[in-house]
Amino acid sequence: MSRHTRAAGRNCLLCVTTSYDDSLERAFAEEGEPYELLTYIAEGMDRGQFRHFRSDGQVVVIARPDHYREIRLDETPVIVKIRGSVDRRAHLDSFVVTEDDYMDYLTRTDVSGFIPSDLRTKFESSHFMFLGYDLSSWTLRAILSRLWDHRERTKNFASWAITHHPSPIEQAAWDESGVDVFPVGYEEFVTALEVEVEGLLPD
Repeated sequence: MSRHTRAAGRNCLLCVTTSYDDSLERAFAEEGEPYELLTYIAEGMDRGQFRHFRSDGQVVVIARPDHYREIRLDETPVIVKIRGSVDRRAHLDSFVVTEDDYMDYLTRTDVSGFIPSDLRTKFESSHFMFLGYDLSSWTLRAILSRLWDHRERTKNFASWAITHHPSPIEQAAWDESGVDVFPVGYEEFVTALEVEVEGLLPD
């Protein structure tokens, strides 16, 4: 990842993750790359909503997703943590961890109602690249189903999963979702990706 000039009107990278740690945020920070962060709130008065950590330092609870217009995908990459997150800055840790958490989560997470409309449009009309997802876990399959049901499954939006040695259950789950599986290791994938990107960059 490197700092680059934003093309006017062009959408930036949208990263959706189920991890709780902040390794992705730290990777952006180490490269001096600004980003917007949305984290799911799993407890308290704002349970079932997202908290938006803006690149300018402001923190906003998104109480009305359909009316929220502060996600700037045309300017800044966006990270969405759909199971909550560790928060080293404001100490607002919030996680979906236990079975009760997941049951509550699944009753609240209709994509049409809890994700800001600009992001929902991006979800419904984009290619997806899945890294590190083990669909033998029912919790991940349930979350994917929530995100996937509202998406236009057409050949215009092919998606891919990078997963080494997928089990028959995983392979069947990906096939059912219309996702092409590449059974390679992450290091092999990253090396091949770097070669392709270098070939596309001007001298």
